[in-house]
Amino acid sequence: MNIGDAEVPGLDQALLPLAFFNEGEFERFQLAIASPRRFLLNKNAIKQMAADLGRDEETVGYLLSALGLLQNRFQQSSGEKEFVRAKQTLVEIIDSQADLFDGADVASRLAKRLDILLEYSPEFSRYVKAARISRGFLANATGFSTFVDLRANFSDTDAISDPGELDGFSIVIQCRLRTVDAEGKDQSVTFQVNEEVIDEMIEALMRATSKVAVIKAEATKISEVL
Repeated sequence: MNIGDAEVPGLDQALLPLAFFNEGEFERFQLAIASPRRFLLNKNAIKQMAADLGRDEETVGYLLSALGLLQNRFQQSSGEKEFVRAKQTLVEIIDSQADLFDGADVASRLAKRLDILLEYSPEFSRYVKAARISRGFLANATGFSTFVDLRANFSDTDAISDPGELDGFSIVIQCRLRTVDAEGKDQSVTFQVNEEVIDEMIEALMRATSKVAVIKAEATKISEVL
């Protein structure tokens, strides 16, 4: 399927689930994307939306990605009139290609819903720009997970057949930090920490959270003055 002069493989199938929402599900979907970030939801929000709609996270994630791609492409046009023109072209293409969308009724429903969802939004452009500035050029953390277990501690022995006495257990905490770089490449770093370091990490994150709260409060005051 094409967007302007660019072909986007799989776009039609990613958008298709939108046509099969009932009216109540479609209304809840609209409410969930009613913010400046529009379709660019985080993992927790996607998980919540999937549960609310009774769909799997992968399907909802692909749908939001496809809608976000369209919104961003159309938003890069020279203004609202160009956005509306690009959207109308897409709606007409979908409405005329029933064979790609399980029949004329499905294609028509999908076209109408895209016409409703894709709206010119200066707030979205500001959000995308702010997110890009926030990401910068360094790798950004996208996820964090831990694995905690016990390792047996045996006394030393020279006999191969003698495992030694079980002296106790040691707590082992492994952490994995997932990141994505400026080019979209996923990476992960796995490391091991003890309980003392975990406490230090928690304290450092709490301090960072407090600093963010102060900055947000001051930024709000500055914007009010300006």
